[in-house]
Amino acid sequence: MSKPRLIDVHSHIVPRTLPADPTGGGIDKWPCVQCQSLTAATVLMGIKPFREIDERSWDVDRRVADMDRDEVAAQVLSPMPELLSYWLDVGPATELARYVNGAIAAMVAERPDRFYGLGSVPLQDPEKAAEELRADFEKRLKALGYSPLGTAHAFSLLSGSGTVAEALKVLERYRS
Repeated sequence: MSKPRLIDVHSHIVPRTLPADPTGGGIDKWPCVQCQSLTAATVLMGIKPFREIDERSWDVDRRVADMDRDEVAAQVLSPMPELLSYWLDVGPATELARYVNGAIAAMVAERPDRFYGLGSVPLQDPEKAAEELRADFEKRLKALGYSPLGTAHAFSLLSGSGTVAEALKVLERYRS
C-alpha cells in the first residue's frame, strides 16, 4: 500500500519584495520585506521588525524541495496574516492585496501540480471586496475562453438568487 498523499491547506507566503507605501511614508504599519541575503529576510511592520523569514516564503524550488522531503503532495498558499492589512484604508489595502495575490498566482502558475492559491480582498470595504472578486472571476473565466457577456451574466446569477449550476449553464452557452 502506498503512503497517503498529504495536502497542506494552511501555508503562508511572503513575496520577496512588497510595494512601497503608496502614501510615501504616511502609513506607520505598512508591511515591507528587508532582505539580508538571497535566502534570508525580515518582515517589518512600518519600521518595527516583525518576523524573520527565509526563501521558503517566496522560492518555489525551495518550497517544493521541502514538500518532497516531508512527503507533502500539494500546498494551498495564502498570504501571511499581517499582509491582509485590514487596518489600512481601502485604497492601499487593495493595492497590497493585488500585489500579494499576484505573487501567489505566479507561484501557482510555476507549479500548478503542487500549489493552489487563496488570495485576499479588502474586507474592510465589502463593496470593494465584491468588486475585486468579480474582476478576478471574470479575468479567470476569460482566460478559460468564456465571453465577457457570459461571465457578467453568470456572476449576476451567483450574486443574486441563482445557483452555481445555473451560472455554469450560462457560461457554457457563451464559451468562445
